Amino acid sequence: MPRKRELYGRRREQALLHALVADAEAGPVLMLRGDVGTGKTALLDDVAAHTLEHRPGTTVLRCAGGAPDAALPFSGLLDLLTPVLDHTDALPDFQRRALTEALGLCPPTGQTGELTVRTALRTLLAALPAPVLLVADDLPDLDPATRAALLFLARRPVPGTAVLLAARTSPEHDLPTLDLAGIDDDAARALLDARGVRGAHTAALIAAAEGNPLALTELPEPGPAPLPARLRSAFADRVRALPPQTRTLLLVAAAESRGATASVLAAARHLKLPATALATAETGGLLDVTGPALRFRHPLLRSVLYAGAPSADRARVHEALAAALTGHEALWHRALAATEPDEDLAAALERDADAIAGRGGLTAATTVLTRAAELSPDPAHGSRRFASAAHAAWKSGHPETARTLTARPDRDSPELARLEGLIAYSSGDQPGALRQLVRAAEAHAEHAPAAAAALLFMACDAAEHAGLDEELRRTALRITTLDLPPRHHAYGRLLATGPGAHHDPWAVLDAAPDELGSSRVHRWLWPLAITRDAPDPAPVRDFAERACAEIAAEGVQALLPRPLLWLADLECRTGRIAAATAHAQEALRCTRDLDQPVARADALALLARIAALHADPACRGFADEATALALPLRNRAAQAEASWARALLALARNDTAEAVEHLLTVRSTHSRIARLSAPDLALAQGAVLEAGTDGCAADPFARARAALARGEQLRRDRRAAAAREHLRDAAALFEGLGLTVWRDRARAELRAAGGTAPTPVPHLTPQEHEVARLAAQGLSNKEIGARLTMSPRTAGYHLYKVFPKLGITSRAQLRDLNL
Repeated sequence: MPRKRELYGRRREQALLHALVADAEAGPVLMLRGDVGTGKTALLDDVAAHTLEHRPGTTVLRCAGGAPDAALPFSGLLDLLTPVLDHTDALPDFQRRALTEALGLCPPTGQTGELTVRTALRTLLAALPAPVLLVADDLPDLDPATRAALLFLARRPVPGTAVLLAARTSPEHDLPTLDLAGIDDDAARALLDARGVRGAHTAALIAAAEGNPLALTELPEPGPAPLPARLRSAFADRVRALPPQTRTLLLVAAAESRGATASVLAAARHLKLPATALATAETGGLLDVTGPALRFRHPLLRSVLYAGAPSADRARVHEALAAALTGHEALWHRALAATEPDEDLAAALERDADAIAGRGGLTAATTVLTRAAELSPDPAHGSRRFASAAHAAWKSGHPETARTLTARPDRDSPELARLEGLIAYSSGDQPGALRQLVRAAEAHAEHAPAAAAALLFMACDAAEHAGLDEELRRTALRITTLDLPPRHHAYGRLLATGPGAHHDPWAVLDAAPDELGSSRVHRWLWPLAITRDAPDPAPVRDFAERACAEIAAEGVQALLPRPLLWLADLECRTGRIAAATAHAQEALRCTRDLDQPVARADALALLARIAALHADPACRGFADEATALALPLRNRAAQAEASWARALLALARNDTAEAVEHLLTVRSTHSRIARLSAPDLALAQGAVLEAGTDGCAADPFARARAALARGEQLRRDRRAAAAREHLRDAAALFEGLGLTVWRDRARAELRAAGGTAPTPVPHLTPQEHEVARLAAQGLSNKEIGARLTMSPRTAGYHLYKVFPKLGITSRAQLRDLNL
């Protein structure tokens, strides 16, 4: 249990954190941000101790960063979840397998994706008895796979779990954040008094410490240097004053990445250090040792020790750790100890990276492959390994890392050209991405035509984003000239004719080229791209739902936002507005996780369109943000969709003049979005469409507006009886879609025509709607929980609220409703 100690000048922060944990049922999340020494760790210790004392039964899970390397995937997650590993039986089989593989608790199958591991983490926390407090200290210094999993969790709160993260700096501006400033002079004086520091120089020390509690504790006297430098200097002075053998023992502890006492002591024996060295470090107030685990009293001490040690000393310590450990950890310490190129070691690292990636550790695989490349004596092998590292970085959602790895003197290699194209596709100017992807495809065309086809497929998507129809057609037809079997050529021809070229995605999937069989991602993406604008979107929507599940299971996170957005769009066009909202929001979170501004603009534009359907003024904010992102990227598709959303909002306010203006902008910006929005332009320009007209038949929202427009026209023509029929249909359709502003407008027209509006159906939240829809398909609570990353208990709770709202008493009755 963390030790309780008095925290000077932090009563307000303590009260806020205690209240936040007390409200764990709401799933609160907070990032605690502050400079070195401001007391982040002390506050986390305090809230953990307070929770255990005042909220018995709370499960407290903790991990902390501080390792000098990042090649041990999910090591922080293992520390975090060790107390609750016996609860993994509550997970669906595929999630349990993914999580235990990632944590190294069972042999790898080579098929685990980081996204599945992150989802399993959410499901596990949801399955634990509430309340749960999750505390992660020094977030930037955790291994990247754990850090990404925790940020994924923070953006998708779990009811019953309070999440507290701490970091010196944090680029995650979308998370609730508490910035720690310095403590005031009275608190500083009380802290010094408690240390027994009094006298004439107290005022100068308080001024020099700038309210930093660590500085007040550690600085012997004021100085002219900046505060961080003085703190580092103070710790360095403490380290230099230690006996040499204790310094070496501390360096071993700093280099060992897990805080495992046994590993540190084993390496110490290889270095012939006395057994008393650890006790000296502990009694000196530098280490806390609690049985199998040890940690530095302050993370800055670990950093000072490791960074300040001569490279020869660091190499000697890593060699000792390699001798004391086994498996991946031993290999990695060998790599850190190496000072010369070594092909055998580089090849072993490359094999190890493959195994790590198969456990869902693509981020760690990037680090290992980068080190393998650095140790490669042969430049060709080094270039290939750098390209593999960049590819792993891109797939795991780290385009900046990938971009750095591709910026090498030998960048003319086909593999690095391919990576540059992929990076531009997800985060760059879209016409430029088109050119780079085509150039990379040409470099692969002769020796790897299937890889060239995959690059051309993505180039087609870049062309579609850029609104370059002729380039899209030409790029797709280039696939038909590659040295590939006829099925591949058929796919190219279908892509060339546009995203409504074929109506049946399952038939397109059955005709998939054999070359796509090895890529579960492209095997699902190609049919979806070819059929997503089919006249009847319902079967394509069902296909898209399956495709998203398959691609998520594959773990190629960089490509997940695109099918999620296609699914949300299909749901929107088939009247599943709540489901569309949920998937568009998830796509937006993914684009933030993955740093993909192109898809983020798409997600914001789609959310603007959905908000417009509800006549929600938030539409404007989404549309403006989408446009601001899309303009420099020349993402004309997102620009056009944002304009479409503004038009729909204007139509909801019955401002047809503004709607026409926006829709004419759509028509001049992007041909595909113009085609999809054509019924809205016709209605806004005064053309009354019959319900069932080709432009409206598959879209219940367009059908409802056509019925409303027809009813309004008939009422103006004094044909009240005929008007009532259309207006009733419109009101019922809007009711079913959950669009209350439009429903109320139709009802007002219906009353004006002498009709009576039906009794309203209680509104379901998006989460309730999704649970009800899946239950209507026959899924159990456990299966619903796995699909929506919630516990079976939570799924049952949602159904408990749904039944009375819908006036039903059993799951069987859900199947009779249009959900």
